[in-house]
Amino acid sequence: MPNPTLVLNHLLPLNALGLGYLTLYPQDPAQDSYLPDPDSFSDSDVITQHLENFSHILDRTTISRFHAFLSSAIRSAYSNKNVSEIDIASALCVTRQLRNTEGIFRKICQLPSARRWLERAIRRRQHVYLVVGLKTLTDARISQGKSRAIEAEAEVKVPTTLAAAASGVVLPLGDLLDVSAGLSHQKQDNEKISFVAPGEQIFAVQYRKIEFARFSGRDIDKASLELGNTWKIYVEARGGEEEAEEVVHAKSAFREFRP
Repeated sequence: MPNPTLVLNHLLPLNALGLGYLTLYPQDPAQDSYLPDPDSFSDSDVITQHLENFSHILDRTTISRFHAFLSSAIRSAYSNKNVSEIDIASALCVTRQLRNTEGIFRKICQLPSARRWLERAIRRRQHVYLVVGLKTLTDARISQGKSRAIEAEAEVKVPTTLAAAASGVVLPLGDLLDVSAGLSHQKQDNEKISFVAPGEQIFAVQYRKIEFARFSGRDIDKASLELGNTWKIYVEARGGEEEAEEVVHAKSAFREFRP
C-alpha cells in the first residue's frame, strides 16, 4: 500500500479564470477554457460582497473497517482511518457572482467563436460548465495536515480438545478453555505544511453545468443551464489512494457557501 503523500491543490492565480468563462474541467478550469467577449456582461451584472477577517476551517475524518470470518476458528480485521485538516485565514474575502446567468449564457452562445468552441466540445462528448461565481482571498495564510492510521489484526482460535486429539493426547472430560493466538499491526503517518499566498488569488469557483433538451440533437440554440450550482474549492489535502474532491452543492445561485 503506498505511503500517503500530501499534494497541494493551490489557490488559482487571479488571471487563470474569470466570470463567464466556459470550461471543461472543474478540477483544472484554466485548461482549454473559453474566454468570453468583454461585452457579454457589464459591471452591473456582477454582485460583489466583501468579508473581512475571513477564516475557513475544515476537519474531516473517514474510517473504514473490514471484518472477515473464514471459519468459526479464524477471524481477521482491517481498519483505515484518514484525517485531513485545512485552516485558512485571510484579511479579505471577495465573492463575485453573475446576476443573470441565463441571459449572459444566451449572449455568449450568439458569438461565432463560442459556438465553434461549444460544437467542438459536443463532438467530443465533453461536459461544459459556465463560471458564474468566484471567491478570492488576499494574502491568505494556509495550513494543511493529513494523517493516516492503518490497523490489521488476525486471530486463530482452536478448541483444546481438538488440539489435543491432533497430537494424540487424550484429555479428561470437563470444561476446558480454548487456545487462541493473534497478531496485530499498526501504522500511522502524519504530514503538515503551511504557506502564505501573497496578493489576491482564487479560493473557490462556482459553476453551472450546461444541459441540452432531450431529442434536440445537442443543438446549441436549445442549450440551457442546469438548476442549482456547484462550488469547487481549490485548497485541499490529498494523499495515497484518496482523491475525493471537496465539492459543495448549493440550492441557488446566491446561497452563501457553507461546508
